Amino acid sequence: MHIKVDQVDNKKMLSLISLLSKYDLFHISVNNGKEFNATEIIGRESGTLEFRRLFATPVFTDDIVVNIQAVDIDEFICNTPNQTYRIKALHNKPQNIVVRKHKTWKEISDLMDIGYFSEEFAIHIKELDMLILAIDPWLLGELSPVEKNQIKNIINIYLGGLSRSMQMSRSVCFQIRNVDGHDRIYAGIYDLEGRCSVTSKLIYDDRDKETVSDEFYQKAQCILKYAKAMWKKLSQ
Repeated sequence: MHIKVDQVDNKKMLSLISLLSKYDLFHISVNNGKEFNATEIIGRESGTLEFRRLFATPVFTDDIVVNIQAVDIDEFICNTPNQTYRIKALHNKPQNIVVRKHKTWKEISDLMDIGYFSEEFAIHIKELDMLILAIDPWLLGELSPVEKNQIKNIINIYLGGLSRSMQMSRSVCFQIRNVDGHDRIYAGIYDLEGRCSVTSKLIYDDRDKETVSDEFYQKAQCILKYAKAMWKKLSQ
């Protein structure tokens, strides 16, 4: 016998979405053992929740939300008829977002701009003698859905981000190393929740500088100069 279950009151859903809009990173645990992260949570007209993951494939609740419970100021439980989703907010959204002109993102070099780096997303790994400079998502400015998809395609196609295991809230990072006296820049996928790079692809080696365009060379030099200053700062 099928028992009809009503979705949660619309006011409760709107209140939840309003509270969650203050954050830009979440961890979600489902009672079936599944865990994942999200950068935005949206209530859909169907009564379900959409867990958006920056530059990755979103996740949806398996059915309509029938109950919402606040566990703490930054933690909530949402029930569907068959599953329980525990939402934990991890990071507050910046109050001031950089305003930038909209653009077309075609290749990895479009992201090679030190204006997209911040100290919060810089990591010095002493054991590997490597500096990771991840793009701070909010320094990209407010991206349109088209722009987000363009960057997502760069990550999927150029950085190997198509597999299911790579579908996490993510950004692009650049890894700088000095090997045998030569500067190298690698590009990779950066896991926003894990705060780590998960792929690595060599994009610049100063021994091959004659084979790259002048524009690419200048962008690489700007990153290397920025990296050396940040390396010194983080090593103190």
